[in-house]
Amino acid sequence: MSKAIPSLKVLFTGNEKKYIQDNIGRVLDSGYLTLGRYTKEFEDNFKKISGTKCALAVNSGTTALEIIFRILDVDRRDVLIPSNTNFATAIAAVNAGARPIFYDGDAFPNLKSIERKITPKTKVIVVVHIGGYICENIFEIKKLCIKRGIFLVEDAAHAHGSEINGVAAGSIGDFGAFSFFPTKVITTCEGGMIVASNNEFIQKAAIYRDQGKDESGIRNILPGNSWRMSEIEAVVGLAQLKNFHKDTKHRREIIDLYYKELNKLPISFPKTSCKPSGYKVIISVKNEKEATGLKTFLKEQAISTGKGVYDIPLHLQPVFKKFNKSKLPISEKFSKIHICLPIWRFMKKQEVKRVCDVIKLFYSR
Repeated sequence: MSKAIPSLKVLFTGNEKKYIQDNIGRVLDSGYLTLGRYTKEFEDNFKKISGTKCALAVNSGTTALEIIFRILDVDRRDVLIPSNTNFATAIAAVNAGARPIFYDGDAFPNLKSIERKITPKTKVIVVVHIGGYICENIFEIKKLCIKRGIFLVEDAAHAHGSEINGVAAGSIGDFGAFSFFPTKVITTCEGGMIVASNNEFIQKAAIYRDQGKDESGIRNILPGNSWRMSEIEAVVGLAQLKNFHKDTKHRREIIDLYYKELNKLPISFPKTSCKPSGYKVIISVKNEKEATGLKTFLKEQAISTGKGVYDIPLHLQPVFKKFNKSKLPISEKFSKIHICLPIWRFMKKQEVKRVCDVIKLFYSR
């Protein structure tokens, strides 16, 4: 049997590992383990990727969202969230006192569903760049938010380096949040980033990040928490930024190769003109039976597809049962018919072709 192909690999180059080891030593020697020079350097470099004026590192993508929601004062207000997203997007809003209102969509938000869900209580609309793909109608959603006086927040947890019409993910809405979980295209082991072009907003976020303390360090003026990123995590992130553009180019080449090899089959890719981050390669098939059959066939050939994005829509998750007021058929169908194909930063084209050959064999049968 051919060598197994996982859904993803978390890998570092030799130079990256050396940078991490050397600089972790410097962190330990310095005695400054948090809120030091490496966190600041990571923030300064990452804002170039997000196309924003400011960036603030925190301990997770969930935290990044919660701080944004707290500053926007969503308490007892509605936050519109796609049902097809991670638990973190909604729980961050709940923890900030909001009521999550789930709207419909597949890989992309359904604009009609968003419009139907807006009420006078709506404070924020969240758009999630699923798999690193930015929806074609993002600027239409932005116009809607401006017209209705609603904040647009980008959950860009998957979208480091994604762009559409030359505009980077994170800089389209009013505020953006990124994740650096181990599976992401940049990882700090755990970690997140708040991005914005509003310096006053970022200054307030910095207070929330550090137990709500003002500049004196002894007065707690906001209900913050210990939401800081460690210096060691920042070092891990900085190491990968040196190869980020090269990695992104390679990931996009992998997606292009999948499309070239599979576009004549009865499957579909997300339809958008964006340049994706390459976090996921998403395909959709005809029905749930076909999706299950294809995943089983790939597994039999030692090819893992991992989890979907997402296998259970949020409005069907038990923890959000009390917020579930309606059926969301697009989200429910998408959860059953989509598959995420293998991709990682050093994936070889031969491995992509092997995955494609197995998929072609499945359909030829």
